[in-house]
Amino acid sequence: VTPVVIGFFWFQDSCTRMGTLEMDMIVDTFFLCEIVYTFFLGTYEHGYVYVHDYQSVAQIYLRFQFWFDIITSIPVSYVEYAALQQCSGGKSAIDPSGIRIIRFVKPFRLIRMLRLIRTQN
Repeated sequence: VTPVVIGFFWFQDSCTRMGTLEMDMIVDTFFLCEIVYTFFLGTYEHGYVYVHDYQSVAQIYLRFQFWFDIITSIPVSYVEYAALQQCSGGKSAIDPSGIRIIRFVKPFRLIRMLRLIRTQN
């Protein structure tokens, strides 16, 4: 979905409904749930020691991956949906340049998705 948004909808104003909005909302919800889910998974510390107690996992996650995950999980599609709801007469209360800045986060989701796929193998 991200390459389509970058290629076709990057410079659209905030009152233009993207065809990928519903899928984006599902992906945003998935990423937010994945953050919570990660706190309950075991992890490898120093690459070879498996750690599975909640406190240690939380400390390791907060120390490294959490901040990248939080930044890439900003629910951009929900902001776009709210902007669409506020549109009246083709104008939005949300500045279109602000939407573009928030959309800037979307390409980083590809990195996060690749990391998720790599950890599943």
